[in-house]
Amino acid sequence: MAGDNLGGRGFPITTLFYYFVRMLSQPASEALVGYGKNHPWFSSRVLIPFGKKLHNWNQRVIKTRAGFRKLPKELPPVTEAAAIEQATDLIHQVVMFMYSLGVVTLYYEYKNWKSASHATAEDVKLVKESLDGKHDLLKEEMEKIKELMEKLKEKKQLLEGSIPQEK
Repeated sequence: MAGDNLGGRGFPITTLFYYFVRMLSQPASEALVGYGKNHPWFSSRVLIPFGKKLHNWNQRVIKTRAGFRKLPKELPPVTEAAAIEQATDLIHQVVMFMYSLGVVTLYYEYKNWKSASHATAEDVKLVKESLDGKHDLLKEEMEKIKELMEKLKEKKQLLEGSIPQEK
């Protein structure tokens, strides 16, 4: 098969991109994991509760997919080490996603910037002249409309004066 030597990950370019993003995100992920291990407040207040909730959610999904109709109200407790590992794995995946999103966005912006035609001073001058001409035409049209409105008001007054009013 075509993808056997890639570990089932698909096209070679996507695998290369995956490893590139993984290498870029490794220092940030390691820093977060080290911070979680070295700072008890971050570990006990953020990583462990989040890891436990993530573990319980995973267990419920696994049991639901396995066909259990009634899920137990309490799942077996998870150790702190397992909770920290689950939370740090998720943090690592999130950091990788953010890096890959940033790389794709930067590439997209770079391509748009390179292919976009930039306006010159001459272009701006031409647009300004065109808009000025249109502005003058609109002013003339507005004057004509005002004159017509005045004529209509005069005709209306003449008509109201010629028709006898009933009391």
